[in-house]
Parts: sequence; structure tokens; C-alpha cells
Amino acid sequence: VAGCVPADGEHCLRRSGTDMIPKARIKTLKMTVVIVSSFIICWTPYYLLGIWYWFQPKIIQSTPEYVHHILFVFGNLNTCCDPVIYSFYTASFRSDLADVMACCCRRRDNNASPRSVDRLSRRSGGAAVEMESDLSSNQHSGNPS
Repeated sequence: VAGCVPADGEHCLRRSGTDMIPKARIKTLKMTVVIVSSFIICWTPYYLLGIWYWFQPKIIQSTPEYVHHILFVFGNLNTCCDPVIYSFYTASFRSDLADVMACCCRRRDNNASPRSVDRLSRRSGGAAVEMESDLSSNQHSGNPS
């Protein structure tokens, strides 16, 4: 932008305002708290079981082995949680998810099931079936219309 001289002497092509940095820090802090919380929630039961065994080794015989496996798998699920958490903190992912949800809700509200097509064809005297057969024949022949 040639000839752009702002009144306060700052560069004209600045991407963000001065209030964007604190917002980014708050967002980063929130995401960090969520990630650390998910780590604590996923791994604490497994480590508590390990500490319990350390103080009472005889408890190993009375605890079913599937409990050990479930707690270990639950801890490992933390690895799967992190990408999901990161994606929910990304604005483009949230907007895409909102678009998908809106599309699914519209589809459910329209009730576009094969039964509804049958009901429509009975009401319109078979016009819907003719239109459907025209569309399918054009797709097979390569004609766009």
C-alpha cells in the first residue's frame, strides 16, 4: 500500500490489533489447561493403582487383570484426545463442524428417506420417479443435463 502513512506512525500492513495478543494468550492458556486436565484424568487412575500396589503388594492377587488393562488403555487414550482438543481450538475446524451439523440437521428435518420418495411419487402421479430415472440415465450416459 503505497503512500499509506498512519497518524500514529505504525506500519499500515499490520495484521492484528493490539488486543489480539492477549486474546491469543488466553486461548493458549485455556487449551493448555484442557490438555493438562485430560492428561490428569486419563492417567491418574492407572498411577493410583500402581501406588496402591507399591504399598500393598498382595492386592495384585485380588484385583482382576482386566482392571489393569482397562486403566492402561484409558491412560493411552490420552494420546487420542490431544488431536481432538487441538482441533476444537481451531476456528476453521469449528466452523466446518458447524456446517456439517447444520447439514445433518437439515437432512434429518427433511426426512429424505426412500419412503418419503415413495410417498412423493404417489402424490405427484409418478413424476418423481420419472425425474429420478432421467437423472440416473443422464449420469450413466455422461450428459450433464
